[in-house]
Amino acid sequence: MRTRLVALGLVVLVVTLFLPSGGGGAALADDDKKDEALVTRIMDVGSLTGGRPDFYRELSMSAEPGVEEEQPLFGAEAEEPWYPVGQVDELIELIKGHVRPETWESTLGASIRSISEQTLIVRSFPDVVDAVARYLGELQRRMMRRVCVDVETFRLSAEGVRRVLVEGSTFLAKPTSIETLRGSEQAGPSVSLTVYERSRAAVFAGTQRAYVGEYDVEVAWGSKISDPVVFVDNAGLAA
Repeated sequence: MRTRLVALGLVVLVVTLFLPSGGGGAALADDDKKDEALVTRIMDVGSLTGGRPDFYRELSMSAEPGVEEEQPLFGAEAEEPWYPVGQVDELIELIKGHVRPETWESTLGASIRSISEQTLIVRSFPDVVDAVARYLGELQRRMMRRVCVDVETFRLSAEGVRRVLVEGSTFLAKPTSIETLRGSEQAGPSVSLTVYERSRAAVFAGTQRAYVGEYDVEVAWGSKISDPVVFVDNAGLAA
């Protein structure tokens, strides 16, 4: 009998030593430790979420009616700005889809939220937060990268164009032909543009001519008069 009691006491002692007390206490402690390991960082994303105005929405060689109230060459500024990577909510989804996608749902306490259109609060493990910062940095460098474009114009007849190009293509027959044209009377206006990557710009070389497109009728007591409507025609080369 005494032997059985000693053996039972040893079993109870072993169970007590190896089983955690308080049921789920150990799991709760692990969750607390996991949550404490998360870090929070505020990130400025204004250069990515700021809308860029598009001043060259429509560029046509003949202006439409009503153009006299706006810039006659390029038309009106776009009513809605252009967002290179989307607005702030779209940027958040872009980050979650490209930076450790599996962590945002599986990590307790991890999140990305906005406090304005230009600011994000990112909370996750330090290596994940650093990865988000690097990803945003790459987007900023790409979107803010400047591109330089040189545009040259030449006044050539159809036969002159055929002489400087390879037959049936748009490639120059001789690289030196451009140098020859630059010093001739056929050289037209040239311009250099520096714009941000993926921004839209336009170059126009030509003339503008005003003309009466139609008439409105103004009626008064016992009389009436024609009120001319003036349009603007852009004749030239648009690039």
